[in-house]
Amino acid sequence: MKKIENIPWPDTLLEGKYRLEKEIGAGGMGRVFQATHVVIGRQVAIKMLRSKSDTGRDDDVLAARFLNEARAAGSIGHDNICEVTDVGKAPDGSPFLVMPLLNGKSLDGLLGRGKMVDIGRAADITAQVLRALEAAHGQRIVHRDLKPANVFLMRLGDRADFVKLLDFGISKVLGDAAADITRTGAVAGTPSYMAPEQARGLRHTDERVDIYATGVMLYESLTLRRPFDGESYNEVLYKILTEPFPAPRTLRPEIPPDLEAVILQAMSRDPSGRFSSAAEMRAALSRSAGLPIS
Repeated sequence: MKKIENIPWPDTLLEGKYRLEKEIGAGGMGRVFQATHVVIGRQVAIKMLRSKSDTGRDDDVLAARFLNEARAAGSIGHDNICEVTDVGKAPDGSPFLVMPLLNGKSLDGLLGRGKMVDIGRAADITAQVLRALEAAHGQRIVHRDLKPANVFLMRLGDRADFVKLLDFGISKVLGDAAADITRTGAVAGTPSYMAPEQARGLRHTDERVDIYATGVMLYESLTLRRPFDGESYNEVLYKILTEPFPAPRTLRPEIPPDLEAVILQAMSRDPSGRFSSAAEMRAALSRSAGLPIS
């Protein structure tokens, strides 16, 4: 077989069945490849850890995150969540996850075009994210790293923006301290989308951190601005904890007042001021944006 640039072990079948073909994505901790299951001929996505020499991180922690993602995404079973269908180990012993190969773009990619998203479209995408969260939270799983890069938009039938929620690597099962891979005082998540209690490094967080992050994503989708941004990680965290942010309608006046109210409630600094559940937020969002409620 001809050697493929940047593909590890190009002549090797992972677990004897997955042939890597090309790299289709990369992050700080992992790489994603298009691959083919040679027995049934189906194309899949393989998510593989970077080596410790590349990341400088503890392999045991990263491996735990991979297994955490496999358990969470594989157990929820919802159409708006990208499931993990298999796990295995590469020739160097590092774990990998197998997922369906999705065709489309992330919400991050959509926002990166620099054009504000239509209000109805943004509301529909957010409603689907909330449906996924209803399923996850129903099994006591909190995502904890919601951001546009983890919201994938694909065509399914006649729907152009069918949502698949990705990356449950730092998710948390409520009430299961043994399964929580973060430490007290550790800040888990992506700064601009963190709820204040996450920014403080509090261990006892719940579903409302996902409600907050969903509000941030809707804010960004409608205004092309994040409520809090800065030149450093710590600056963003400080702003989340101490500073106000511009109301959405000051940046885009055509946003309906009721929809702005949904965003502001979702982003309440006090968790008790937020929606109590993803279902409650979805119902309020649907009423404010004229979406069907089911």
